[in-house]
Amino acid sequence: MKNTVFILFTGFLFCCSPAIRAQVDTVCFNGKESSLPVNSFLQYVSSPIDLPIDSVWHLFQQGVNTQRDMPVNFGPVNGYFWMTLVVKNITDRPQDLFLKIKQPQIYQVYFFQVKQKPELLHQAGLYFPFYSRPMPIRSFAFPVHCLAGGSYTALIKIHHINSLSVPVYLETSTELFSSNYLQNLEWGFWAGFISFCSLLALIGWIVMRRSVFVWYFLYMLSVVLFGLTDQGFSFQFFYPNHPEVSPSVLIDSGALLFAFLIKFTQSLLETKKYFKYCHRVINFIFLFVIIMVALSYIAPGFMFNFAPLLFPFLNVVILFSFGLITYIGIRSLSTNRIVAIFFLASCGLLAICAVFTILDVSFGMFNYFGPNPILISYIAEATLLSIAIAFFFRQLNIEKLKLAKQVVAQQKEMYQQYILGIEKERSRIAGELHDDVGSRLSYLKRLIVGQQELSSKTVGQLDVLIGDVRRLSHDLAPPMASVAGLVPLLEKLIAEQAKATGISIYFQVHQFQGGLNSFQIRQVYRIVQEALHNAIRHAQPSQINIQIFGHGNSIDVVIEDNGKGFDITNTSGFGLSQMKIRAESLSGRIEINSHPEKGTTLLVQVPMGNA
Repeated sequence: MKNTVFILFTGFLFCCSPAIRAQVDTVCFNGKESSLPVNSFLQYVSSPIDLPIDSVWHLFQQGVNTQRDMPVNFGPVNGYFWMTLVVKNITDRPQDLFLKIKQPQIYQVYFFQVKQKPELLHQAGLYFPFYSRPMPIRSFAFPVHCLAGGSYTALIKIHHINSLSVPVYLETSTELFSSNYLQNLEWGFWAGFISFCSLLALIGWIVMRRSVFVWYFLYMLSVVLFGLTDQGFSFQFFYPNHPEVSPSVLIDSGALLFAFLIKFTQSLLETKKYFKYCHRVINFIFLFVIIMVALSYIAPGFMFNFAPLLFPFLNVVILFSFGLITYIGIRSLSTNRIVAIFFLASCGLLAICAVFTILDVSFGMFNYFGPNPILISYIAEATLLSIAIAFFFRQLNIEKLKLAKQVVAQQKEMYQQYILGIEKERSRIAGELHDDVGSRLSYLKRLIVGQQELSSKTVGQLDVLIGDVRRLSHDLAPPMASVAGLVPLLEKLIAEQAKATGISIYFQVHQFQGGLNSFQIRQVYRIVQEALHNAIRHAQPSQINIQIFGHGNSIDVVIEDNGKGFDITNTSGFGLSQMKIRAESLSGRIEINSHPEKGTTLLVQVPMGNA
C-alpha cells in the first residue's frame, strides 16, 4: 500500500512539472509557464516525397521510422517533415494555447488536429497569402484549445527546400502577443537605425556629390530590405497577397546587398586610384550580379531551370568578392590607414556572424535561435562604416585644404612675379629716360644756349622738359627701398606732390618702427603713390591725410581725402585693380569706403614678415 501511494505521488509531481513529459511525446501544461520549448517532446518523420497524411499518422501510431527529440536545425533540406505532439492540460479550466514555430521562412506548413484521424485545420507558409494564417504574425502560430484535464494531439506537416530551422514553443495567448510585440519593436528599432544611416548618406550625396554616399545609401537600403524579408516583415506588410514574390525577394535582396557592398568598397577605398585591376574586377562582378537579379524578374522560368547551376556559381562569386574586398582593405592600410581599419573591422564582424549562422543553420552545430547574428552585426557595421566615411572625408578635406594653400601660394607667387616684372620694366624705362633721353635733352640745351639769337623762353621750356623727364624717371623707379626705407620715400613723394599740386597733404606715423623688406616697401609705396594720383586726378580734394599705424606684426596705411568721392560699386579701374594685386601679393587687403561728395577713405592692411 505504501509503495502504491509513493508511485501515485511521484507520478503526480512528474505530470505537474512544466517541462516534463507525461508520456514520452506529451507536454503537460500546468498554467504556471507562459512559454515552453517543446522540440524535445516531438516525434517526427522525414521523407524526400510527399506522403498521404493517413499513412504518416499510421507510422506514428506504429512507431515505424519515427524519431524523437526533434532538433532545432536541420541544415539544407529538400523534402517533407511531419511532427506530432500531445499537449495535456492539467489545470482546472480550459486553456487557449498556441503552438508557435519561431521561423518566418518556411515554404508550406499544414496543421492537423488528430482525434480519430488527422483533420486539416490550417495551411500557411510562403506559398500561401499571408492572411491565410490563423494568427497574423510573422512566425507561424496555431491555436490549441485544451479542456480542463483534457489533451490535444497536433500533427504538423512542413515542406521546405532550403536550410531549415524549426524551434517550436507552446505559448499562452498573452505571451504570444506580447513577445510578438516586443520582437516587432526591436526589429523596428533595427530597421529605423539602418534607415537613418541610409538617409544620412543620401543627404551627404545631395550636399557633397560624392559617389561613396550613393553606394552607402543603396547598401544600407538593401540591408533593410534583406533584414525585413528575412524576418518576415516584407511578406506581412509589403506584399501579403503575392506569396510567389517572397522567395525571390530574399535571394535578390541578398545579392543586391553584396553588389552594393563591393561598389561602396570601391568608392571608399578609392580602388580606381590605388588598385586599378581590382577596380575592373569589381565592376565586372557588379554587372554580373545585377544581370542575375534582373533575369530573375524578366525571365523567371529561365532562372528556375538553371538555378541548380547559377546559384552555386553566384555563391562562389560572392565568396570571391568578399575575399577581394578583404584584400583591398588590407592593402589600403598603407594608403588610408584609419579608414581601412574601420572597414576591415566591420567586414570581420560580418564574416564572423555569417560563419556562425552557416554552422548553426546548415550544420546544426549550436541549435541557436535568438536574433539573427548577421542582422545584428549590421548595426555595428553601419556604425563602423559611418565612422570610416567620416574619416574618409576628413582626409579629403585635409587634402583639399592643402591643395587650396598650394593654389594660394602659387597665386601669390604669380602676383609677385607679375609685379616684379612691372618694376623691372619701370626701371628699364626710367634708365632709358634718365640716361638716354635726359642726356640728349641736356646736350640739346647746351647747343641751343650757344645760339645767342634764340630766346630765353625756349631755354626755359627745355628746362621744364628736362625736369619732367627726371621726375618721370624718379616716379618710375624711386630710390632703393632697402636703403631709404618706407617713411623717407613717402615723405619725399608727399612733398613733391604737395609742391606740384598745391594740395595740403598731411603725413603721420604711429608706432611704426620699420621691419618691412624691400619688396614690401616698394609695393606699399606704389599703392600710396597710385592712391595719391587717383585722388589728385579724379577727386579734386583740398586736403589729403595719410597715416601709418604699426601693430607689431602688421601695419595699416590709411589715406583719406575730402574730394568728391565716387560709387564704390563701380571699382573696375586699372589703378584700383593694380593696388589690389599689389596688396594680395603681400597677403594683405584693401578696403575702400567712399560716397559721392563725401570723400574717400582707403585702408591698406599688410602683414609684416612675408616676402
